[in-house]
This record gives sequence, C-alpha cells and structure tokens, in this order.
Amino acid sequence: MNAKTMCSISVLTVALTLGAIPGWAQVPPQSGVDGGHNGASQAIVSTNLQELTFTSTTIPDTDSLWACVATCSVQAGFPGGVDVDGRLVLAHEGGVVVGTERKFELNDNRGIEDPEVIEVSTTGMVNNFGAGTHRLSCRAAKTEAPDPNFTIQRSSITVSCSDHHL
Repeated sequence: MNAKTMCSISVLTVALTLGAIPGWAQVPPQSGVDGGHNGASQAIVSTNLQELTFTSTTIPDTDSLWACVATCSVQAGFPGGVDVDGRLVLAHEGGVVVGTERKFELNDNRGIEDPEVIEVSTTGMVNNFGAGTHRLSCRAAKTEAPDPNFTIQRSSITVSCSDHHL
C-alpha cells in the first residue's frame, strides 16, 4: 500500500470513530407533521367531551417509539346576556392527554363591550407511539350541566411527531 492509501484509511477510520460521517454511518431521525381543521360552528350542549376536529397520524415502522406534540386551538363564542364556563382538551384515542385541560369563561358584563368570542388553545405531548395510525383530537364541553350552551365557531389541530427524543 502506498502512503496516500494509508493516509485515506486512517482519516476514514478516525472520522467513523468520532461520528463525523453521520449520513451513511447512522440512520437519521425521522419526523412528520399532520393536522386538521373544522370551520363549521358546533354547539356545545353537554358536560361530555365532544369532538371538534381530529387528525389521524400515521407512524412508520422504524423500530423505534415516537413522540408527538399537538396543539389544539378553538374560537369559542356565546350568546349575549349570559355567562358561560367551558373546557377544552387534547385527546388521544378518546382519552384526555394529561395536562391539556383548559377551562375558560365567557362573561357578559353590563356596560362593558365584552368580546363575543375568545381564542383558547392547549398543547400536549404524547410519548411511546409505535408504528400504525393514531387519532388525536380537540374536544370541548360545558363545565357544569346547568351552564348555558355555547358555540365553537372554528377549531384546528396541528401535530408534529419524531422518533428523535423531544
């Protein structure tokens, strides 16, 4: 072997050892973004969580578990002259994602020009998604049964997933 070949082999060995050639030496992290929206008004008439919008996120088979971060945003409106209490959550396969419940109030104060709508959002992370399709959704409900009904005028959900630890 000549000196040039020996030098090339030495440089390649050091580069691989130090991880300086990640392109073919290791598999890069994978990720994806998904989402959904609903522009139709939906009446919220119960304390049971009602689905507003959803997305089905497909996780490829990468032999690793994925983590997904999702944000749900809604525009809540109410009939004038009443006070409304509601809640918004992010759900995975029907179960509430821990830490994503947001309570909100719509108040009609006499003599004050109160807004007729408010924007409410929540964000949460779900870990350990395996390969397959997973349903994430935004859901809303009245806080208590005697509360007046209210309307969700628009809703959206955005999901970002990765097999790299977030």
